[in-house]
Amino acid sequence: MTNKDTQKFRELMATLQEVFTPEKPISKAKMEIYFQTLEGYQIEDISIAVSKVVRTKEYPTFPLPVDIIKAMTEPEDIEGKALEAWNQANKALSYMCINERCGDDVSRHPLTEAIVSAFGSWEKMAFLDPFNDRFDRQRFIDCFKSTEKKEIERKLLDGNKPRQLT
Repeated sequence: MTNKDTQKFRELMATLQEVFTPEKPISKAKMEIYFQTLEGYQIEDISIAVSKVVRTKEYPTFPLPVDIIKAMTEPEDIEGKALEAWNQANKALSYMCINERCGDDVSRHPLTEAIVSAFGSWEKMAFLDPFNDRFDRQRFIDCFKSTEKKEIERKLLDGNKPRQLT
């Protein structure tokens, strides 16, 4: 974002103000802080993120810069994606040889990092107690979301723009 984007940025801030704090105008200092905090992002990405914040923010408080950044960098339906990953992991257990005799290289499976983070290994996941399924599923989902966020951070550090992350 550059100084030529100031007018568009003010319009976006006005949108947030109207939706979240209609009775309280945005101060110049707040506007400047938000501009400086978000200046590393493209105005188009900020605009998309503001729309996402308006659609998804649950509490009627003015969003912080981090809320806008998260809206730019996090997948919109990470919870659904994580649940789908849980289902894929369970399906993979049904079809995949886990022990070394089978010769399958599970370390290359796209869900291995989340599996290892949640349970220690594919083998340990295979022997989870079915009575704890709800808790195990939530632990996996939390670890999957953490893994996804780390991947997004890595991509951002590698110079990718928010629009290139999905």
